[in-house]
Amino acid sequence: MEGIVAVASPKGSASSGSVVELAGSMAGRLSHRSESVEILEVGDGALAAIGAASVGALGQVAVCVHGEISLSNEDESTIRARQEKVGRTATKAERAAAVIEQWGADGVDRIRGDFALVALSLEGTLLVAARDRSGLKPLLWREHQGRALFASEAGPLVDCQGVSRPSVNEGMVAEYLSGAPQGRSETMWAGVDRVEPRTKIVPTNSSFRVDRMPFRFDRHVDPNQDWDQQLHDVMVAAVQSRLAENTTAIELSGGFDSTTVLGIAASLRQPQELLAAIRDYTGTPTDETKYWRAALDQYGVSANVTPWNVEVAPWMLDDARVTADRPCLPNLGTWRNELVALRGQGIDVSLSGQGGDERLGHSYRLPWQLLASGQVRQAATAINYHLHIEDGAQWKHLLRYGPRRILGWHLAESLSPARHVRPRTWLTNDLVAQTHLGERLATRRWPNASMTQDELASWAFGEIPNQYLEVSERCAARHGIDFRHPFVDPDLVELCLRIPESVRTAPSDPRGAHRRVFARYLPPEVRHRRDKADFTSHYVDRLATEGIFTDGNSAAVVDMGWVDEQWLQMALEQLAAGDSSPAGLISVLATVEAWAASWC
Repeated sequence: MEGIVAVASPKGSASSGSVVELAGSMAGRLSHRSESVEILEVGDGALAAIGAASVGALGQVAVCVHGEISLSNEDESTIRARQEKVGRTATKAERAAAVIEQWGADGVDRIRGDFALVALSLEGTLLVAARDRSGLKPLLWREHQGRALFASEAGPLVDCQGVSRPSVNEGMVAEYLSGAPQGRSETMWAGVDRVEPRTKIVPTNSSFRVDRMPFRFDRHVDPNQDWDQQLHDVMVAAVQSRLAENTTAIELSGGFDSTTVLGIAASLRQPQELLAAIRDYTGTPTDETKYWRAALDQYGVSANVTPWNVEVAPWMLDDARVTADRPCLPNLGTWRNELVALRGQGIDVSLSGQGGDERLGHSYRLPWQLLASGQVRQAATAINYHLHIEDGAQWKHLLRYGPRRILGWHLAESLSPARHVRPRTWLTNDLVAQTHLGERLATRRWPNASMTQDELASWAFGEIPNQYLEVSERCAARHGIDFRHPFVDPDLVELCLRIPESVRTAPSDPRGAHRRVFARYLPPEVRHRRDKADFTSHYVDRLATEGIFTDGNSAAVVDMGWVDEQWLQMALEQLAAGDSSPAGLISVLATVEAWAASWC
C-alpha cells in the first residue's frame, strides 16, 4: 500500500524548523499503510513516499506520487527526451516531474490514471498539488505556520508532533448529521480540506489558490459504432488494467456489478489467479448465498468467505468522508475481517463492483416526476426499482415502506403517526442556525437530465465527491490492500455520459443495458434476478456491543449540543421495538458518535 506526505512553502515565504523532522513525523502517522518511508529534502520543503508511492526529482522539479501516471502517446513522445536524462527507466515521480517541467502546473491536466501528487521546486516552494478526475487516491491539505502541508489522510494534518490540532468544523458536522453531506472540500476539521477530484492547488505571491482542472473529453466515441460493443470493450479494458500481477481478490456479493467484474476477470486470468472475497450474510434478510455460489460454480474460483460482523471504528471517520446515502461505517466490521484475511494470504489488490449501479443502472427521476410528464409505465418501473420489489409480488413490503420511499423521507415522516420522528428534528436548533445548514445543503442539478445522467455529469464536472470510495481506500489501506474500482474508470464514465438513454435501460428494466451487454458473464441466477439487497437491518445490530447509544453512557453528539437527546431516545426506543425505519439515520449518527468520542 502507499501514501504521500509533503511540506511546501508558497513563493516568498518560509518558516523555521526542521522540515525533514516534520515530514518524518507526518509520515509516521501513515505507518499503517507501510513501514517503508523515503523522505526527500527539497530546499525549504520535503516530500515523503510511503510504501509503493514514488518520490524523486528530474531537472528543476521534485515530485511525490500516489497512484499511477499515464499519458497519451503524443505527450509520452514529447517528454521522452527529458526522461532519458536519468539513464534508466524513469520512476513514476520522475515521469510526473518531466510532465510538469515541460508544461508547468498545467501539465497535470494531461496526466491520466488514478493519482494524487505534490510537486515542489528545488527551493522547496509549491509548484502544484493535484488529484485526478476520478478522485480515487486521496489527498488532504492545510496551511500551517507559513507552509502548506499535504497528506493522504487527515491524521498527519490533525494529530502529529509539530502540527497544532485544528478546531472542529461544526458546519461539516451538521451536514453529516443531517444525512446528506454536500461539503465538497471540507472535512470535520476547520482549515483541513480535501484536494477535490480534478482540482489542483497552485501558489500565489504569498499564499495558495485552488483551481479546477478542465474536464477533457479525450476518448473517441463513435456514435455509429455498436454502443453495446463499446460498453463491453471499455469495461473489459477497465478490469484488465486494474488486475494485479499476482493473485487478485474480487469483492463478490452476488449482484450484477461484482459478478460482472468477476466474470470479466475470469475471462482474462486463470481461476487460480483470482480469489472471491465474500461477506457471508447467511440467515439474515440480505442473504445472497445462492447468487454468489452460482458465480463461483460457473468460474471455478476459490473463495474467502467472512462471516458477517459489525464493528464501529473511529479511525474510519478521521476526515469525515463517509457517505450519507450509503452509510457504511457500522457495516465495515465484516469487511475489516475480510481485509485481514486477504492480507494474510499475501493479496494486496482487490477489485470491487462499486459504481456499476450508478453508471449502468436506473436512469429515471423520481416516480412522481415521471407521472407528471405522462410516463406512467416508466414511473411504475421506477417504483419497482426503488422498492426492490421482485416481480411485483411483495405487496406487504409495498404497503409498509412504499409511502416513505416513494414520496421521500421528509414528506412521509411529516405525515407519519406521532410516534415516528420527524425530518431533521434530531439536530438542535442552535446547530442548524449557527451553521446555516439550509444553505449548505443546497445542491446543483442538471436540467433535462435523467437521474443517471445527472449523477454522471455531477461526477465528471466535480460537483459531487466520491466520498464512499475515499472511505474504502482509507479502510483498505489500514490493512495494506489497494482497493480498485473498474466501474469508476474515466473512459467508462465518459462513455456512459454520452450513450443514449434508450441504450442504457429499457422501459421495463432499469438494468436492461447491463443485463444485455454483460449477459455472458452473469450466471442465469444472477442475470434473471429482479431484486436488490438492502443492508439497512444490519446497521444497528451491534450498537450495544460497541457501547454506542447504550443505557448509562452519555452520547457525545448530545453532549456537544449537536443532536436532540429526546429525539435520539425516541428513535432508539423504535429500534428496540422492532421498527427499523430510523436505522439508516441512527447508523449515520453512530459514525459521528464514534468520531466525536475519540476526538472531541
